Amino acid sequence: MFPIRGIRATNAVHFRQFFPDFDPRQHCLGRLGLPIRFALVQWRSRQVTLNKGLAFLLFLVCSSMVHATTYYVDSRFGRDTWNGLIPSRAFKTIGKINSIIPLLKPGDQVLLHASYVYTDDFIRCESLVPSDDSTTLATDPPTCSGTAEAPITFGRYSLGPDPIIDAADQLTGLVWRSLGNGVYSTQLGLAPQKLYVDKLSETPQLIPVPNFVGNYDASGKTTYQPWDSVHNRSGGLYFMNGSNSTQTNTLGSPGLTGAWVSPYATGSTSAHTDQIFAPTNTGIENVQAIGGGSIAYSLHGGTGYPDSFTFSSSGGGSLNGVPCQVAGTILATSGVPVNAITYSVNQGCSSIPTIMVAAPSGSGLQFFGRIDSGSFYYASTSQNGALANELYVHLADGSDPSTHTFYATHRPYGILLRGVNNVNVNHIQFAHQLKSGILSFPYANSTLAGQYWTNENIAISYATCWNTGDTISDTLGWQGAPGVTASMEACVVLRASGDTNPHLVRGNSISDSRSGLIDMYYGRADDLHANFALSGLDGTQSDDGLTTSSYPVIQYSYGRSHNSTCIRYGLGGLSTTGTFLNQGGIVNNNECTDNANGNVHFGAIAGGRLAYNYIHDALGQGVQGGGFSTSDVDPTSYQAQLYDHNVIVNLGFSPTLAYYDGLDLNNGVEGPSHPYSSDIHIFNNTVFNTAASCLTMEMNIVATHVHDNVCAQASSFYPAGWMYPGNSTAINYAAGIYIRHASLSYSVPMDWHNNAWENQFLDEPDWIIYNPQLAVQATCSTLSNWPSEQNSAAPVDATSFCTAAPGFTNSAKSNFTLLPSSPLRATGTAGGDIGALPFGTPMFKVGPRL
Repeated sequence: MFPIRGIRATNAVHFRQFFPDFDPRQHCLGRLGLPIRFALVQWRSRQVTLNKGLAFLLFLVCSSMVHATTYYVDSRFGRDTWNGLIPSRAFKTIGKINSIIPLLKPGDQVLLHASYVYTDDFIRCESLVPSDDSTTLATDPPTCSGTAEAPITFGRYSLGPDPIIDAADQLTGLVWRSLGNGVYSTQLGLAPQKLYVDKLSETPQLIPVPNFVGNYDASGKTTYQPWDSVHNRSGGLYFMNGSNSTQTNTLGSPGLTGAWVSPYATGSTSAHTDQIFAPTNTGIENVQAIGGGSIAYSLHGGTGYPDSFTFSSSGGGSLNGVPCQVAGTILATSGVPVNAITYSVNQGCSSIPTIMVAAPSGSGLQFFGRIDSGSFYYASTSQNGALANELYVHLADGSDPSTHTFYATHRPYGILLRGVNNVNVNHIQFAHQLKSGILSFPYANSTLAGQYWTNENIAISYATCWNTGDTISDTLGWQGAPGVTASMEACVVLRASGDTNPHLVRGNSISDSRSGLIDMYYGRADDLHANFALSGLDGTQSDDGLTTSSYPVIQYSYGRSHNSTCIRYGLGGLSTTGTFLNQGGIVNNNECTDNANGNVHFGAIAGGRLAYNYIHDALGQGVQGGGFSTSDVDPTSYQAQLYDHNVIVNLGFSPTLAYYDGLDLNNGVEGPSHPYSSDIHIFNNTVFNTAASCLTMEMNIVATHVHDNVCAQASSFYPAGWMYPGNSTAINYAAGIYIRHASLSYSVPMDWHNNAWENQFLDEPDWIIYNPQLAVQATCSTLSNWPSEQNSAAPVDATSFCTAAPGFTNSAKSNFTLLPSSPLRATGTAGGDIGALPFGTPMFKVGPRL
């Protein structure tokens, strides 16, 4: 583990940070000596001295719990007519809890019975207080809010797995009729927001398909359904819903209106995200043509393959009497497969075909691609040949749906924390929510800075999610500013407050949580979906009026979205006039894998630290930084931005070919008319086998401090230094650092030293650093003088080196600890080891700790 710089334990607001194991319900019982003894044991284990102030703090914490109330909820055996104050007289429904939420006081708890499922509603912990010049937290305190010492808690009781708040309901009374080509339909009175077949554990959804309804009506007179696609005559684009401000809430759920993420390919012609269905298809036609996801599969790993593969398919049924035919091409260069299969479908298939690739030699190939259980279209009105209130389904195997059980999502959230402060959520699972498992979001904007700040001190721990999110951004807005919406969807979303005078909220954190599938189109270029999303936060700590450090914002969590990305921390705050930087915060000890749109986004942040994360076997960049982040030349300052001790390995191109580096620092624009991001610290990272450069610094990323990193990008491992889509059919040579001219010409030079690079494959130039604008590069033999040749103020880098073998214990099995003979030992700064894992130390702990 690593120490958090500059923390002193004298502030009650941060009590839980220093005593994560302290449970007032256990340790505040009996004599006052019990909590004091607990503190003594804990502080001695941390080698910190307990003072009288801390003892008094413990007394206050326990005293605040004396009048707190616990409410119990038992979905099997409870009754809403009972008082809910003891387990044997528990409430039955979440709806009953919502009725008493305005009565909750600091320290109160709402506990759900372990191992039971709750499907009647979502928890609405809201304080709907309008904000104006006279509104303050003192005059209008938010309901459903605790204090720093005595938060409101939503959790579990009894033994067994964590309780589940499930947003999906079983559909009954369905009478299916066959329409041919694998399509079946049934009448259904309530529109399904998402649809699943046969099981409620994590499973791919049925993909919702669009329904083309003609040209877009910009007058606002037409109410579109969320799945309608239109043609914008001014832009010539097909998209979902457009921006019709008069759209109504057609499905009766908060935040459902708004534009879908378009399922159609956009941007570069090389983007492999085209859909099987045609843009002008009706919903019924799109259900016939099985699919709705990307027609590209990304390849990752593998060596020793021939230049071309044998491609074939089987199954797929037929459509209108024409058998499904899939043709494709796979190429390899120097025995390494290129990034994607390019293939075409003759006209659509009545079931998903099996795609096969064969080669006489080679091994290690992995596939990443769309997964779903089929597709569906729901017609609310009669149009395009569809019946009103009719559900059209096409299962992946083309089977009769009458032999299956269907579940439909009908609720947007598991817990909505809106306009509240000081709330804990722990040990609850969330499944099939339309938007997010947990959304923390303000209700009212602030007309005066500091007048009415909400959604602070929201602590989420041991949350588990699967099948959250959809293809639409969350359009839940706030009072006074209808143009400001929640936007992001995830297992957990923690969003900023503030509008006219935006500010950053403090005390919000996610820890020890786990998130699986995010339900959206596979691999779309999208900034609004993730396993975990945090924005507009202040991650610094104030101690006795002195800002000293950062505290964890997301830690020990696991994300595997498959369709999207893992962690989004940063982005802009919720200002209608622009974005602003988040402050500090730590993203540490998380594990991210099997994501399609990159893994960790850590941008638009002043300071902050990203450390001890394990990012592996996924698509896109390992870490995306930049966004005009700021840092400090002193790495011990809380204002410094640090990327250290991360293991980033085995990454392929994202399906859009937009993301591909290990660490990608990028502001998006460059030149003296734009701000510079200087003095970012990148050290002791292990980067291995990524789709492009280990490290990219471009678009006004300047004066970086890069040391003690190991970059292993030998072309005997896929993909041998890919850099950008223009080189998608040949090996390129940016295996180490990719850097643009603006970063080199800045007045303060880069500070690089003690880095280790693995030699390139023999038949390639051993370029380690590459500047595409000037077409200059550093090889192993010229590595030491390259910085000073680009900037005369830069020192000679006499300590970085190339090696034929970095000496990992077993990289093929993702063991990146060091062998005794590793050249990375004792060759780092001050005689330390290079890379994230010093010799003799095991892999650091990642993911939930229990």
